[in-house]
Amino acid sequence: MDRIRNEKGYALLLVMLLVVLFTLMGMGLLTMNMNAAKQFNTKEEQVQARHQAEMGILHYGAVLEEKIKNSSATAMKCSDIDALLGTTKKITAGNYIVEPVNALGSSCKEMENSKLLEITIKSKGIINEDTIKEVKATFYAANQGVSTSAPIASGSADSPTMPTSPDTVTLSELTMKKEIKRYTGNLIINTKLDIEGGSSDSLIVGKDLYITGNIVIQNHACIAAGGNFVALKSFNWGHSKTSLLVRNDAYLPSTIGNWQKNQVNAYVFGDLYLPRTYNYDVKKQDDRNLYIAGKVYQLDSQNKYNEIKNPFKALKGQQVTDASKLSCGVTASKEDILGVPKWILQDEKIINYQ
Repeated sequence: MDRIRNEKGYALLLVMLLVVLFTLMGMGLLTMNMNAAKQFNTKEEQVQARHQAEMGILHYGAVLEEKIKNSSATAMKCSDIDALLGTTKKITAGNYIVEPVNALGSSCKEMENSKLLEITIKSKGIINEDTIKEVKATFYAANQGVSTSAPIASGSADSPTMPTSPDTVTLSELTMKKEIKRYTGNLIINTKLDIEGGSSDSLIVGKDLYITGNIVIQNHACIAAGGNFVALKSFNWGHSKTSLLVRNDAYLPSTIGNWQKNQVNAYVFGDLYLPRTYNYDVKKQDDRNLYIAGKVYQLDSQNKYNEIKNPFKALKGQQVTDASKLSCGVTASKEDILGVPKWILQDEKIINYQ
């Protein structure tokens, strides 16, 4: 049988197959482009929503800063801060809404005997009603007013004041080993504070701690004073985890040795007074974790205390939280009453993106 040699129509069939093929490819590419465009638009909306949420944080920060600036010398409470959000408990402007994180409508928490306000709010950025981004921010407002119980004042030539109230306990020597000692009033140690090696030791003093003698720390010590802390003789920190918590002012000696990063942490919530010369030697500046919330004063050649720039670290934000978690945690003495308030908004704020 002869082969069929009629090839008419093959070209048409090939063209139709190519048209179908390119149509399918075109549709696939079109779908991909549409999906990519949709994803791009979604991403763009998310970025815009986050920017709007950040704008809400900036808006609230400006309102808060203005409030604290205008109320610097007043007795400010959390109720004053919550009032910034108005009766609706929110600020709505543009494409963002600012409101408290707390479901009860409170954005503020009083800490450190009402000397520190922790203010936490959240800002929602909204684009096209269905794209929402949330940012949380925590601000800290601190009262750095003059304390009526400061051991010494700027320009004074007096030595730190020794406690004399009826609830004062005076010891010649105090030795501790694997124990916790608490004193509700003031404590004076004349000869020696000896914290021997072993498990963690905690010395908790409700008011002022005044040490005229030697301080010997082996390791694992936590010392806290609800009022002022005074150490007149040089000493070394222990060889492992050691913490000092002072709720009011601190007077430190000329030499403190053995600063070890992440092993020694000292928190002073009031002012710090330094002698004419001091040596707190460290290998690296960042190794010395001495945090000061108030001002720093140093004795000059005329035996007067003058304010100097803080040569150490500022006590704020995370360090405040760390101090509150210490095993020797103590609240500020009830006698630690501030005279003239001086509220400031601390530079550090904590931002969390949701």
